[in-house]
Amino acid sequence: MVQPVTGFPGVTVETDVRCRLSDGVELLADVYRPDAAGGPYPVLLQRTPYGKQGAQYYSRLFT
Repeated sequence: MVQPVTGFPGVTVETDVRCRLSDGVELLADVYRPDAAGGPYPVLLQRTPYGKQGAQYYSRLFT
């Protein structure tokens, strides 16, 4: 699902994007993108064994 991020004007998040790894495991990720056209943009990858609940907080630090 693609939606604007609350409290982040100009940022859109796509939630639960499926990423298949080379060993066949599928991970779900949230992708934060600026609304402005253009690019390429730098990428920060954050993985944790504890879930994605805190990801929006950390994304605020880097946008």
